[in-house]
Amino acid sequence: MKFDNKMLRLVFRNHLILVVYTLALFILGGCASLPALNPEIPKLPVSERKHLKVALLIPEATHNLTEVKLLHSTCGGSISPEMQDLYKTNYGIAFENILSGIFSQLFDHVDIIRTLPPRNDYSAVFEASLINLHLKLACLAFDGAFIVQGALRALNYEGLEVWRANTTSMQFKEVIKFGLNLYDINARPKFLSSSLVTLGKEWSEEVNNVPVQFYAQYQTHVAPQTADNRLETNKPEPSVD
Repeated sequence: MKFDNKMLRLVFRNHLILVVYTLALFILGGCASLPALNPEIPKLPVSERKHLKVALLIPEATHNLTEVKLLHSTCGGSISPEMQDLYKTNYGIAFENILSGIFSQLFDHVDIIRTLPPRNDYSAVFEASLINLHLKLACLAFDGAFIVQGALRALNYEGLEVWRANTTSMQFKEVIKFGLNLYDINARPKFLSSSLVTLGKEWSEEVNNVPVQFYAQYQTHVAPQTADNRLETNKPEPSVD
């Protein structure tokens, strides 16, 4: 394949930007750990809570999630382990706190649990899982995106799925000014929290608009186990513009 001078200059510029980008992460962000995420719980437009005692089942894998997968930047090149470490933080715990705060505005009583409870302990049991977290680092237009993939489903007393939220993915995009936001160790938590909060809000709207009998724990009508309905731990890589 023959390259003209214009194409060679473009390739050289892209790789130069990637080098500068990587250095900026360490100079401006430093090698310090990412501060813990402490997202603000949104106020929901709900006039009255449902008089139900519900449980939020957060699997251990979600609760303990601290890593996000970095996607390749638009400039090419690879993501170093050191760069990956810059984005380790309490994603799972933050997500758990978000859902607890949101669901407490929908129902009178909400407990966080790790395993399926005994029959009749709760009116409904919702299992909330984080499946994938991806962070796109781009350098040409300095745009970034945080993509959250998760699943919310209701379980009956046998642990079978009886209802599932339609929303499974949320993407938060922002134009990044060089040296700010994703590069700034103090600004990153707000950026990374946005998709987690938005996903929780989307789920709350779905739950609030569904009749209780659809997700009640006594429900025996089990949801069809189709490819779209089943909880999948191996999702395809998300496409990011």
